[in-house]
Amino acid sequence: MALTRNLVPIEAFVAELLPQVQELRVEPKDECLRQGALTTLLTARALLESHEAFAALYIGCIEDTKNYGDSSVSMGAANGYFEAHHDAKTVTFINCGKDGNKYQQYTIRENPLSNDDCERDPIISAGVEYKQEDAYSPQGLVYLSNDGLRVEVIDDDNFNAEVDLLKENLEKYTRIAGSSGDVWAFVTGPIRAINDIDSTIVETELARYFGTIGTVDGAYVLSQEDEARFEYIGTQTMYDQLTDSDLLPEHRIVGVWGIGQDSCQFTFGKYKASLCMCCTESGLVDPHQLSLDTFDLMRQTIKTSDWFREIIANCRYPVIALKSGCLRFFTEHLEGKAMLAGLVDKLHGSVKAEGGSPRRESSVSPVAATADLLIPDDSQGPAEITNKPTRCQ
Repeated sequence: MALTRNLVPIEAFVAELLPQVQELRVEPKDECLRQGALTTLLTARALLESHEAFAALYIGCIEDTKNYGDSSVSMGAANGYFEAHHDAKTVTFINCGKDGNKYQQYTIRENPLSNDDCERDPIISAGVEYKQEDAYSPQGLVYLSNDGLRVEVIDDDNFNAEVDLLKENLEKYTRIAGSSGDVWAFVTGPIRAINDIDSTIVETELARYFGTIGTVDGAYVLSQEDEARFEYIGTQTMYDQLTDSDLLPEHRIVGVWGIGQDSCQFTFGKYKASLCMCCTESGLVDPHQLSLDTFDLMRQTIKTSDWFREIIANCRYPVIALKSGCLRFFTEHLEGKAMLAGLVDKLHGSVKAEGGSPRRESSVSPVAATADLLIPDDSQGPAEITNKPTRCQ
């Protein structure tokens, strides 16, 4: 059960990794990854220091898996799609962020461990991914003027050429993936910062651009709250599927923290219930601004602590799952990978030395102790979160 090594006690996560990340000097191109990790660790420390109850938390360090899905917005959208379309087997999403269009396919299959004696939920898997290179993105509808963001629609000839390119790339992706199923699209990033009047223009242009390709949630542009909601659903689904496949011990996701290129969402809450989002309008593209905004993120997190403490009060092994810029330093950077691996090896060795019994006082993770791990009776399976996250101001 190697994946259980990726559930790390929050106390050990902060105590071991924060000093190392603070002291490390990296090349300028890697500073964005280091700052993402530093923002995450400082916010985790602020949460820990706000109340002793948060010492019960674990940090989840799984972002993508080969067969059990990922933590993306598309994964959350796929969960909702398959719940609404019981006969469907495949769905494709066009994820249009700042860096262009990304095609992501998801399939649903039976859990191989399911049988007459033990029926298990089907598994949503992430399929082939394709990035549209050097192509128009819906972000091109928005330009930055001296007065702030404004809409500027490109001329018809260029627009039609980009529509043809979209169709060409979708056909290419379908050949690569084998099939596409239904196709849906959503847009994130700076484009959503425009005002309400211009948003109508943008949605009209997006409808022209995408044609018969549908929207995920009633509009092509996803708000930051909707993005956080779908990320939460997707991450929860991936972790649930790993648990249902006996690859993770039973636990409860109580938070999903992510840092993107232009924003970050640290979402807290209870599945299928209320969510609270602490956020900034800065991300990895501007590590200096992210460092400045970290203090506001810490302030927002502390402000939610009383409410959040009630959320985890009856949970055994509550987990805050990290994704994207919160995790990339520890999964992509050579020294960051070594830091996390060293911590996991240290904790794993402690478990073996103590006979596999997770003891909080020694900050031991639940590695190889799955028989003792229980999930609360009121736990919920993957389903759509009906309430949008509320922002912590």
